[in-house]
Amino acid sequence: MSRLVSNSAFAVNSDYEQIVSINNASAIDQNIAEVGGTAVSLGQKVDASSIPVVIASDQSAIPITTSTTLNVDLDSVNGTSISLGQTTKSASIPVALASDTGTLAVSTTNANNSGSEGNLSNAQATISGDFSTEVDVRAARNITILGNTSDTSMNPINIHALVTSGGTKIKMNFSIYPDVNGNFVEKLENIAVNYIQLEYNATATVTASALFN
Repeated sequence: MSRLVSNSAFAVNSDYEQIVSINNASAIDQNIAEVGGTAVSLGQKVDASSIPVVIASDQSAIPITTSTTLNVDLDSVNGTSISLGQTTKSASIPVALASDTGTLAVSTTNANNSGSEGNLSNAQATISGDFSTEVDVRAARNITILGNTSDTSMNPINIHALVTSGGTKIKMNFSIYPDVNGNFVEKLENIAVNYIQLEYNATATVTASALFN
């Protein structure tokens, strides 16, 4: 026979669950077995079986360790797109060579020389004291003077430098001495002059050229 007991101290809700009031100042250990009706457990899970969390806005940097190589595609720096290949300095990433970098190998390609055949003298008939045409070498640091003279006595050919076109001729500290066949070549390396002229010291026919870069 059923027995009905009425006591407000044992009140239950509509699901026949009894609501118990706990008054305890101490921490109460809880074992979370479900969230939203879905069972949870310790260990890494797929996102659908994980509890959502949010990283604090003032979270410090989190170190990451990986056992695999990370492939990173760098397509911009500070909002500016970059790409492979040589480009202008404004579109390039700044780098600095290490202070203990060893000697760097540098290769260069020869630039085209300026000057033309006979630009100093073109089959010029000379006597002692005559000068060649002046040649503008302001864009040059390396000059080669070459040519031929009918004077086979190896009389010197003097080189003069000029600051301005048609200005005062200043004899340089060395001269050209043709060989027994009248051929001559003289290299002037890493010099700074504006114009050059040759001074001849014999009666002869001379063709002389200045090539420079």
